[in-house]
Amino acid sequence: MWTNTPLSGIKVVEFAGLAPAPYAGMVLADFGADVIRIDRPGGGHSNDILARGKRSISVSAKSKAGRNIITRLIERADVLIDPFRPGVLEKLGFGPDEMMKLNPRLVYARMYGFEANSKYADMAGHDINYSALSGVLSLLGPNGTKPNIPLNILADFAGGGIMCAMGILLALMERTQSKKGQVVNTDMVSGLRYIASFSLIMKAATEGFLRKEADLLVLDGSLPYYTVYQTKDSKWVSVGALENRFYAIFLATLQKALQASGAKDEAGQPLHTRVPRASDQYIKANWPAMRSFFEKAFASQTRDEWEHVFLNTDSCVAPVLEPGEAHAQKGTAIPHPAPHLSRTPAKVPTSKLQQQLLAAGDHTISVLRELGLSEKEILALKDNADIEVFERVKSKL
Repeated sequence: MWTNTPLSGIKVVEFAGLAPAPYAGMVLADFGADVIRIDRPGGGHSNDILARGKRSISVSAKSKAGRNIITRLIERADVLIDPFRPGVLEKLGFGPDEMMKLNPRLVYARMYGFEANSKYADMAGHDINYSALSGVLSLLGPNGTKPNIPLNILADFAGGGIMCAMGILLALMERTQSKKGQVVNTDMVSGLRYIASFSLIMKAATEGFLRKEADLLVLDGSLPYYTVYQTKDSKWVSVGALENRFYAIFLATLQKALQASGAKDEAGQPLHTRVPRASDQYIKANWPAMRSFFEKAFASQTRDEWEHVFLNTDSCVAPVLEPGEAHAQKGTAIPHPAPHLSRTPAKVPTSKLQQQLLAAGDHTISVLRELGLSEKEILALKDNADIEVFERVKSKL
């Protein structure tokens, strides 16, 4: 275990789940927490790829022996992460009321999809549904068009996992004063709405007295100077020249490059002679013509050529990289933890993809020993829990 990390000494019990809750656990593990994932017996390799830095114990929460082990883990824990729908852990006897009586310092983190008191609370759902109900999905795409689906990044991980991790850290910080734990309730609809505060508040403003000014701050691709353009090699560049001073630099840099390349339009006219004026940036009537010109201009060279043109300028232009290209620039396919702390940094993850996975039950023996069970007691559990798992445990003794 790392000692020079912000969360060194913090013990976390995480019930195995998918996506947002495991991500919250991984964030804590990256910054030094000892995270023990509770897997169902016989699970083999988990399909959770957000398991780095964690340990796994495979026990049945429905057996007496399994419940006793889980209870002992929670009794020693600082944090419990519940990834299930409302009521699941209560039925198993691990609800917040019981566990916080057992361990008053426990931070009990619950992860929901829909808001707990909403009419959707008991329904199944996924990122697209939570994003839809948050009001954010409707903003993802030019006004009036079909919304773009941003994978499962926004609700699952921004509104869910990150918000849950933040709630846990806030509760741990408060505990240093009160010496008491508390329940951290995270739902992905509310979390995403909070993440999207700027966009949602601005949207509300556009429906009132700020409508004219807010037209200039639309960030959905509607603006010809804040969107992506296809290049000659069918790749893409991003343009974000919102402010007029950056837009002016963008135009000047673009014009110079077009003149140097000798690019012409379909009528044979030099493209550099048709570059828009910086003073016309915010005239909405000119936007269709601007967009048409930029489409032709960027189609005249490859993405990498445009990257070279705009590099080291304040044009607010950058290439749209494929994941593999971004990996190559970073030297690894594994994203490193952020933020970066100068004195107590996070653990640097291995670059090997297979080491991001965690075999269910792989640390059962070591965790049971840490709980104080003797070798004889561990062997005796074979008769009270899943035979396959504890036969594997026996073979390692």
